[in-house]
Order: sequence, then structure tokens, then C-alpha cells
Amino acid sequence: RGDSAIAEATVKGRKEEVLALVDDISIQLLIGRLRSLNNFPYDIDALDTRSYDALKTYLEGENIFRNRGGLGGAINAFQAAVDKDSTFAHAWYRLAATVWWPMHDVERARNAIDKAIALSYDLPERERLRIEALRADLYEDAEEAEQIYRTLVSNYPEDIEAWHSLGSLLLFSASRRGLSLAGAREALERALELDPNEWQSLYHLAAIAAFEHKHEENRSLIARLADEDGLSLTSRSHLAFSSGDRAEQEAVMDEMREANDHALMICVVRIVCWTDDLDRSKDAVRLISDSKRSDEMRGLGHILLAHIEAAKGRWLSAKEEFAKAKRLNPALALEYEALIAALPFIHVPVSDLRNIESELLEWDAESVPESVGSMPWLTVHDELHAHLRLYLLGLINIRLGDHEGAIEYIGQLEQLDGPERATDLSMDLVHGLRAQLNWEEGDLSGALQEFQKAKIRSPSRYRLYSQFYKQAHERFLK
Repeated sequence: RGDSAIAEATVKGRKEEVLALVDDISIQLLIGRLRSLNNFPYDIDALDTRSYDALKTYLEGENIFRNRGGLGGAINAFQAAVDKDSTFAHAWYRLAATVWWPMHDVERARNAIDKAIALSYDLPERERLRIEALRADLYEDAEEAEQIYRTLVSNYPEDIEAWHSLGSLLLFSASRRGLSLAGAREALERALELDPNEWQSLYHLAAIAAFEHKHEENRSLIARLADEDGLSLTSRSHLAFSSGDRAEQEAVMDEMREANDHALMICVVRIVCWTDDLDRSKDAVRLISDSKRSDEMRGLGHILLAHIEAAKGRWLSAKEEFAKAKRLNPALALEYEALIAALPFIHVPVSDLRNIESELLEWDAESVPESVGSMPWLTVHDELHAHLRLYLLGLINIRLGDHEGAIEYIGQLEQLDGPERATDLSMDLVHGLRAQLNWEEGDLSGALQEFQKAKIRSPSRYRLYSQFYKQAHERFLK
């Protein structure tokens, strides 16, 4: 830039400190360069490290993340940065944020954010608040996280990440908190006003548009997510199914057929949830049941098909799909068949309810082995089957009008031990069963009081993959 300096640095010290001095001057020059660019998303003073290698590695991670070069690469870089300097609070924060969304590795994220909190005392106020907000979110205190993010956007209205973080928090906590998506949309749109290429906000706004059945807006936002390599398979599959173009759908399904289990599931879930043509989406779901997939996966495919049939009011077709699923993934299939059958708006013959009750009574849920596959849709109920069995027996008894039987199962569920995540879920399910009993008996006030006692504070990664953790049954009744 002609004769003007991009950055300047000065250090003093003894000759035996020369290596440390080189690090210091390198850091000063690198930070000076960042200041001159004036586009770094955080307070420069948050870069609290005296290790040049740690800072350089951290910035490599930011570059990968901001340019959508691969989340795995960004996570590896942030991890390498804290490995080089374990006191680098901001790098711990970025590691926590990146493994949290969209990876949903809650244990790793909590460990990283706890490290960031412990080391954040010398950081600028804005960065401390950012870390505190993420910690509240990770520990399932959405209300506290929201208040901190609102403080951030009020005090720093040009902070893109604060607006995006507020919007994503409101989006993902809306259903369990009884909120509309208007607040999330407003915050995410503000983030895009500040940076039209902020890819996380584009993605989340596309989700909101899909949920609101604004398909033209959804397709427009998805198209903006393209990078130099084009759109991801997930985005292309969604566009093909939302457009109704059969040739595009067939072409993208050829690619999906060759995808690994996790990539295929992401595509299928997006197609089913974000498009209106449930019958056509069954073609994509059937790919999960392909003979080359594992039995667990194939069973999951039939369970998803059963959900679609039930959503269309076709119980007999749903029952046929559940029967196929039971031959491949019996525990998951029985759990979801019982849950669907207990829904008050689906017509299920009493004989079918009795048969499901008999299956639950005969089922040795405590002996179910852990899932072979590692996908969260398959593993989310590991160690929970005995608890879910009692809950489902309670639901089916309520549906059959046997309230005394339901009360007995509620008592057994309250007394059943298990891992912490099972205990937390069980208490919420107990409140849900009591609420439904009150509702059936005409005590609407008592039902609402029981629903309010359910915390629904199970980690988001469980709610993403299980209707039981989401408590969709209870939220519908509420």
C-alpha cells in the first residue's frame, strides 16, 4: 500500500528471550494486520494468547469456518490452537461454538465452554458476555442465554454473531418454549443485513421459510448458500423435491443412494420436513431401507415411512410399515408404533391398541442391546428402553380408558433408576402422563399445571433425534 505501514510492532527484552520476543512481535504484527483489515468479527483484544503458533492456527480455523471450507477442518484448527496454548480463552469459545452447531457434540462443547469461562476474566466485556451466553445455551438455560444475547445486540448493534446467535437460539428453543418464529426471523434478518454472506443465518432463515411454507423464499435462500463448488447434496436434494421436478429428483436420488448413512439421513429429514409433498418424499425415505444398508438403518427407514402414512391418516399402511420395521429394528419400531397409536387424533382400532399393549407387556426392554450403528437416530434410546416401555404402557392405558392402570405405570416409572439423562426424561414424561390423565378427566387446570412442571431441559442433541425427548405428544395436547 505504497509507503504506509500495514502494522507496526516493538518489543524489548534480553537476548536469551529472543524466541519469546519473536513470538511477541509476530503476534503484534498479525493483530495489527487484523486491525487494518477492519473485518474481524470479534474484539481484537479477545485474542488472549502469547503463542504465535496458537494464534496463527486459530486464525486458520476462522478462515476455514467463515469460508465454509469444512467444519471438520475448522474444529481441528481450534482444537490445535488450544493444544498449543491451553490458556487461549477465545479459542476455547470458538471450539465450543463449532462443535455445538451443527455437530451437536454437547459433552465436548460443554468441556470447551467451561474452559473458556474459567479463563475469561481478562477478556473485554463483549467477549465475556458472548461466552456466558453460549454456556447458558449449552446448559439448557435458554431464557438466560436470550437475555445475555439481547444485552449484546443492544450494546453492540453491529455485532453480526450476536444477532445470529440470538436468532438461532430462538429458532431451536421456540417449540419447547411456546414461541413463534417471528423473533428468530427478525434477529437472523438483521444478521444478514450486516453481512449478506453470513452462511449460518442464511441456513436458519431457509429453515424458517420452509416451516412457514414460504417455498420461493426458501429456495432463494438455499441458492445463496452455494460456494465455488456449488451446493451441497443436502441443499440440492431439498431444492429438487421442493421444485417438483421429477427429473431433478431422480438425479439427486442417484447421488443419495451412494451417500453414507448420516449424509443420507440429513438429506431425507430435510426433504420430509421442508417440503409439502409427503407422498413424493417417500421415494427418498425408501433409500434408507435399501438392502445394502444395515438392518438398523433399514428398520429406521420403515419407521419414517410409517410416520408419513400416519400423518396422512392411513393407520393400516402405517401398521404395515411398523411390522416391517420390527423385523429389522424391533425396539425402536415398537416404541414409535406405540407412541403414534396413542395420539388422540389418529383412529386406531381398540384391537390394535390391545395388541400393542400386549407386545409392551411381553417385551424385555432391559435386555435390549445397545445399537450397533453410531448414528444418533439409532442410539438416542440406548439405556432408555425400560423407561420408555413404562411411559408407553401408561399412554396406551390412558387411550384405552384404564386410568388406574396408567397410574400404576406412572408410579413404576417414578421409581425406575437409570442414567442421569433417563431420570431427567422420566420425570418430564411422568408429568406428561399425569397431565393427560387430568385432561381426560376434564381437569384442564390440573393438566396445564402438570405440563408446566415438565422442564423439557434434555440436551438439544437428544431432542433432535427422538420424539420422546421432543415431547411432541405432550406439546400437542398442551
